[in-house]
Amino acid sequence: MSATFRKVARTSLTALAVCALGAAGLVTTSAAPAYAHSQQRAITAACGPNYSLLDGGLSEVKTMAGEVWGEVMLTYNATKDKFCVVTRKIAFHGEPTRVIAGIFHESEGVVTTDRANVSHQASVKLPAGGECAKYYGYVFDPDGNSAFGGGANPTVPYICP
Repeated sequence: MSATFRKVARTSLTALAVCALGAAGLVTTSAAPAYAHSQQRAITAACGPNYSLLDGGLSEVKTMAGEVWGEVMLTYNATKDKFCVVTRKIAFHGEPTRVIAGIFHESEGVVTTDRANVSHQASVKLPAGGECAKYYGYVFDPDGNSAFGGGANPTVPYICP
C-alpha cells in the first residue's frame, strides 16, 4: 500500500468518524462569543469611520464581584473635531437591554444617550470645539433591575484630544 493511499485513507476515516460522532451529538463546535467584536469594530459601528480611542478613554463596566459587563470608550475624530462615547456590552451581548452612553463636555455640560432594548452598544456624539471631555456608560441586566457603570467620576481629570 502506498504512503499516499494510506494518508488519503486515514484522512477519510478521520472525517467519517467526526461526521458519525457529530451526527450522534458527541462532537460539538462553538463559534466565538458574541462579544468578540473588536473595540475598533464597535467604535466604527457606533460612531462612524475615523474615530480613535483617546489615551485614558477606556473603562470597564464591572459588577462589584468583578464580572465585566461591558466597556465604555471615549473616542475622537480629528477631521470632524467630534467626540463619540461608546458603551459596548459584553454581558448580555446580543440580548436587548438598556444601555447608557454619556459625555461631560467642558462647555456643553452633560449629554447622554439612553437606549432601551439595545443588543450591542449605545453611543453619543458631541462636537469637541477644541475642548476636553469626560465619559461614562452603564449596562443594565435584562430585567432592568441592576446596572453597573464605568467611566469618569468627578475626581478624574478631563481628557483632551
